[in-house]
Amino acid sequence: MSFLTILTRVHPARPNCLARNIESVKSQTDNDVQHLLLRPEVEPNDVVKAGPLIHEAASRIEGRYVMQLPDDDRLCTPTFVADLKAATEEEKADMVIFRCKLGEWVCPPEFHWQARMFVIGYIAGQNGILKKEIYDGASYEWLLPLYHADFYYLRTASFLSNKIIWWDYIGIESQGVIGNNAGASEDTIQLKPTMETINAPDET
Repeated sequence: MSFLTILTRVHPARPNCLARNIESVKSQTDNDVQHLLLRPEVEPNDVVKAGPLIHEAASRIEGRYVMQLPDDDRLCTPTFVADLKAATEEEKADMVIFRCKLGEWVCPPEFHWQARMFVIGYIAGQNGILKKEIYDGASYEWLLPLYHADFYYLRTASFLSNKIIWWDYIGIESQGVIGNNAGASEDTIQLKPTMETINAPDET
């Protein structure tokens, strides 16, 4: 069993994004990770139709914890997995909420973060890391034909969790300048020429 399973939905028209994504996982100092690439059989630019891949991956997941890393994002610290282990080792968390750099803003933004709020549009599926049993109980939300299925997935997971850690750590960075690339192909995304160096945990 791996410590962490990372689920990445793959858009066939984002090869460079996917290469960066995979490299960010391979470069982890702690490689106790299973990285599953989920390739849709439907039109990949339809985010609503591709969402169920998160639910359908259940039988392939080997990790104790489950998280998402969209193919147009990357892990922005090589110690992410090691730091996550350290954050959960004593706490026995059912669910971990951490932060992402999406374009020019951090998600969840500071107000919602301080208030420990789950708000549509201000928290993303990749902000949550769930114990496998919690994922099993919440992943059906990805079957909803809704753009914000990720919000309902995390909200349901929070209801099922006894122990939630709000981990003030920026662990994921979007590869696009604006942050939300939705189902766009790589040639229409304004990609950052180089990825940022982000210090974590964030102390700003």
